[in-house]
Amino acid sequence: MSELPTTAQLAEAKEALHTSERALQDISIKIERAEQQLAEIVASTKRTIDGLNAERAVVQEEIALVLAYVSPIRRLPNELLREVFLVYFEEDARCAWTLAAVCSLWRRITIAMPKIWSKVRLETTQNDSADTIRLWLERSGASCPLDIEITLQVLPPLSPTVKTRCRARSHSYAPLPSPPLSWTAVQVHQHGPVNIGTGGGVMQYIPPGVFPPPPVLVSPPHSHHGSPSPPSASSSTRSVAHWGHIAMYYLTQQMHRWERFVFKFDKSFPSIASLKSITGNAPLLKAFEISCSESGGFYFDNTWSWLPTQQTVLPSLQSLTLSNMPFKWSSPMLNGSGLTSICLRALPIATLSLDRLQHILTSNAMTLASLTLFFPTTQPAILPLTPLTLPALEELSFSGHHLLLTLLDNLILPSLESLNLTLDLSRHPDPLEETLSNLLIRSQRPSLTSLTLAHGANHMFYATPGPGPQVFMPWSFLNDIPALTHLTVSNSAVEPLLALLTGPDDEGGGGWLCPDLTSLTLRSCHPHADGVSKLVGFIDARNPAESIAGMSAASAVARIQSLELSDSLTVGVDVLEWLKSRVKEVSVIEPVYERCVFAFE
Repeated sequence: MSELPTTAQLAEAKEALHTSERALQDISIKIERAEQQLAEIVASTKRTIDGLNAERAVVQEEIALVLAYVSPIRRLPNELLREVFLVYFEEDARCAWTLAAVCSLWRRITIAMPKIWSKVRLETTQNDSADTIRLWLERSGASCPLDIEITLQVLPPLSPTVKTRCRARSHSYAPLPSPPLSWTAVQVHQHGPVNIGTGGGVMQYIPPGVFPPPPVLVSPPHSHHGSPSPPSASSSTRSVAHWGHIAMYYLTQQMHRWERFVFKFDKSFPSIASLKSITGNAPLLKAFEISCSESGGFYFDNTWSWLPTQQTVLPSLQSLTLSNMPFKWSSPMLNGSGLTSICLRALPIATLSLDRLQHILTSNAMTLASLTLFFPTTQPAILPLTPLTLPALEELSFSGHHLLLTLLDNLILPSLESLNLTLDLSRHPDPLEETLSNLLIRSQRPSLTSLTLAHGANHMFYATPGPGPQVFMPWSFLNDIPALTHLTVSNSAVEPLLALLTGPDDEGGGGWLCPDLTSLTLRSCHPHADGVSKLVGFIDARNPAESIAGMSAASAVARIQSLELSDSLTVGVDVLEWLKSRVKEVSVIEPVYERCVFAFE
C-alpha cells in the first residue's frame, strides 16, 4: 500500500464505499421501523395496563363498599353507639364535634344527643364569632344541665403600622365574613393544629385541647352563588366591641340550666360591661368562677349590679371563685351556708374589714373545705372578732395584707392539711412563728402535710443582742407538724432551716424534724457564706449514699424526692451534679447576680 493507487484501484475503492453506504442506509431504515413497532407495542401495552388499573380501581371501590356494608360497626345498634359516645364524652368534653364529622349516621346520632353537647369548652378571642356558643347551646337541648368553661384571650389593639399593612393586604388576605344563621355547620376532623374562628380572628386548636374546633360553614343548596364581600375595618371593630354582649346574651338565656360556669380572661376587653347581665336565678348552679388575670381596679367598681352583688339565693352553690371582680360581702352567693370552696382575689380598691370577712366564713363554717383569700388592702375589724372553728377546712391560703394574720389568730382548724401564707409582713409587729404555733395548738395539732411561707420581712430570723448578727431558730413550730411532706419557703434565710432539718436534736434527745418531708422548695431566699455547705449537709443526711442507705439513722426519715432552688443559692456545676445523684428531681435557677457575702468576726 506504500505505492500510489492506480486508476483501477481507485474505481474499486469508490465502488466499495458506495456499497457500504447503501448497506448502512438499509440498516438505519430497519432500526427505525423496529423502534416504531416497539413504540406501538409499548403504547398498546400501556393502554391495556391503564384500562386494567381503571377496572381494578372500580373493583376495589366495590370491595370497599361491600366491606363497609358488612362491617360489624354497621350492625351495632344505635343504642349501643350512644353508650359508646357517652363513655367517650366522659374522657373528652369536646368529642361531639369529632364524632359528628365521621359520617352522616354518626352526625345524626350526636346531634340528637344533648348530653354530649352539655360541656362547653371554648378558648377564643373577641375577634371570633360568638355564634359558636349559640350553636353549642342549641345542640345541648332545652333541659340538660350545662357545664360551661370559656377562656377569652384579649388581643392587644393593632398599631397604626399593622393596620396599614392589613389594609394593604386586604385584597389577597381578606378575613371571612360572619356566616348567615341559615348556614349548616359541618365539622372537619384533623389530627394537627386547626385554625378556628368564623370571624376575622384566628386561633390555634391543638388536640386534645380544652376547646373544640368550631364548625366549618357550608352554604345550603338553595343559597345564592354570589361571592360575599369581606367585612370592612369598621364592622370588625364593631364585632370586637360587642362580642361580650352577644356571648353573654346566649349564655344568660340558659342560666336556669347552669350547673358549672367558668369565665376567664386575661385583661379588660371593650365589652366587659356585658358581665353585668349575669343576673337571675340559677337553681342548678354548683360552681361559679369569674377570673381576670390582670388587677384592673380602675375598670370595676362596687356599684356593679350582678350576681355576686345581688340578693339572689343560689341553693345548690358549692364553689365560688372571684378574681379581680367586684362583690358584696353580704351577698347570698357568699353566705349561702353551703359553700365548700371559696376563692376571693379582691380588687385593689376593695377595703373590706376583717369582721365582714369572718362573717363570710361563719356563714359557711360547717361545709367549707378550701379557702383562698388575696386582699392587697383590708381594714381592721369594726366589730370584735370571735374564735371560729372550721371543722371541715383542709386547704387554707392567705395572701396580701398582714392584717389577715389577725383573722388567722381567731381560726380553729382541726382538719387542716395545706397552709399557704404569702403576706407582706414588713409592718407586722409579731413574729410569724408565734402565730403558727398558736394556730397549731388551738387546732389540736392537725395533720398538716403541705406548708408554704413567703413574706417580705426577715426580722423573725435574726436578732442582734450582741456584736454581729446572731441567728436564732424560729422554726420550732415544725416540731408540731410531724406529717409535713411538702415545704416551700420564700424570702427567708436558708441556714437556720437547713440546720434544723439536717439531723435529730441530740441535745434535747428529740428525733428528726419533719421526718416525712419529701419535697423542699426555696425561692428568693437569702444565702450566706455557708449556705451551700448547709444544703449539702442536709441532702447528705436525708439522702445518704446507696451503700449506707440501710443504716438506722437514714431509715428513720423519708428521702427527699424533689428539691427546687429558685434565685436562692449559687451551687455551681459540681454541687449540682452531686445533688442530682442523690435527689430524684432537682431544679436550680441560680440568682442573676451573686450577692455580696459578708463575714463577721
